[in-house]
Amino acid sequence: MASSTNTAPPSDALALFARKLSDETRSMSVRMGRKFAELAAQVTGLPALLDWRDHVLAGTTPGCYPVALAVNFAAQGLSARDAFVVHQYGVAATILGAALRLMRVSHVDTQRMLHALNADADAAYAAAAAAGLDDMAGFAPFAEILAAVHVRAHVRLFMN
Repeated sequence: MASSTNTAPPSDALALFARKLSDETRSMSVRMGRKFAELAAQVTGLPALLDWRDHVLAGTTPGCYPVALAVNFAAQGLSARDAFVVHQYGVAATILGAALRLMRVSHVDTQRMLHALNADADAAYAAAAAAGLDDMAGFAPFAEILAAVHVRAHVRLFMN
């Protein structure tokens, strides 16, 4: 398990990385987290975010995206619910953006889907907030299989 800098992640990152089966998803999380740390530090100028960015750039933490998002929200004094909603919105928007490129679906259709997903945000947050670290698991075997095949494919739809 290697970060984008090809160094072993700190031991506290191993639990997070263990929930991302493919090297691509781990690498993507680290790259997004690094860019987000850099952006948040530059935009806000908050000392906590400047310090976080420095740790990420120094390699003392891999700076995975969900952690970078949490550090950013904590530094700004925003709620856990706000962080959850932003993260889930980002995941949904990313998937729907891919659907626009790959399927016969319109922008209006994807906005309808996003609106419907947002209607369940409170219930989804309540369930997530009640869960502990031991409850964290992913179960998307088909997605993991496709990710593994994609990594070794001669022609790839998306490059990382």
